[in-house]
Amino acid sequence: MESTTIRRGGPGPEIGEARDGRETWRAAAPGSVRLGRLVAVSQPMRQVLSQMAALAGSDLPILIEGGPGTGKTLAALTLCELGLWARFPRLEIDLAGPGSPFDEGIHEIRSFARRSRGTLVIESVEMLSSDRQRTLVHLLDEIAPVEHGTRLRLISTSRRELHAEVARGRFRADLYYRLRGALLRIPSFAERPEDLPLQFAQLTEETGRDGFARYEPSPAASPDAPGDLREYRRRQERALVLEALEGVRWNVSAAARGLGLSRVGLSKKMKVLGLTRPAV
Repeated sequence: MESTTIRRGGPGPEIGEARDGRETWRAAAPGSVRLGRLVAVSQPMRQVLSQMAALAGSDLPILIEGGPGTGKTLAALTLCELGLWARFPRLEIDLAGPGSPFDEGIHEIRSFARRSRGTLVIESVEMLSSDRQRTLVHLLDEIAPVEHGTRLRLISTSRRELHAEVARGRFRADLYYRLRGALLRIPSFAERPEDLPLQFAQLTEETGRDGFARYEPSPAASPDAPGDLREYRRRQERALVLEALEGVRWNVSAAARGLGLSRVGLSKKMKVLGLTRPAV
C-alpha cells in the first residue's frame, strides 16, 4: 500500500517582480539565472526556468518529470511561490515518503478543496497502483467544479515518463491527461553538471542549513560529478565536516563550534556521513 507525507504550506514570498502572473529573472552567479528556489547556468535548465516563468500564473495542471534528485520538488514549490498563486495556501502529498496511508491523503485533498482556493502538489504519482489511480481520477472529477470561488491548481511530479507508462499499460491514460495540462521535464545533473554547485549554494544560502552557508562548494568533494543533488549535498557535507575536523585535529567540540553545530549534532552528522576518528 502506498504511503503519503502530507505537508501543509502557506503562500511563499513573491520572487522578483510580477507582471500579469509572469516573473522576471533574478540574477544569481555570473552567467546564471535564478527563478525562485532554482538557479541555472546550463541552457537546458534555463529553458525549463523560462517555461516555469510563463506558467507562473496559469491555472493549468502541471506535470513535472525527472529522475531522482533532479529538483522536481524545488520546481513544484517554486511554481507555488510565483505569480497570483503565491497568495493562496498549498497542500503537498508525497506518495513515496513515509507517513499516512493514501486514504488519509484523499481525505486531506477533499478537505483542502472545500476550505479554500489553493495549489495541490502530489509528488511521485508514478507510485500509484491501478486502484489508487482510479480513486484519484474520481476525486479529481469530484473536486473539479468551481463553487463559491473554490479552485484548485494541480502540480504533480513523477520520476518516470508517464507517457511511456501509459503505453506500457501501467498508468491510466485519463489520469495522465488530467495531470498533464503542461509538461516540464527536468534534465538530470549528469546532463548539466555546471548547475550542481550553483544549486547547492542556493539551497544552503536559503536555509542556512547546519551552518554550511558560509562555505563554498568543494570541487574535490565530487570528482565524478554525480547526477543527483542529494548525493552531491551529502558529498559536500562530508568534505566540509572532514575539513573542519582535520583543521582542529579531530576535536569534535571545536569543529562543532566552527560549523555552528552542537557537539551532539556534529556527532550525529559524523555517524550519518560515515566519519570516524582515525586511529592514532
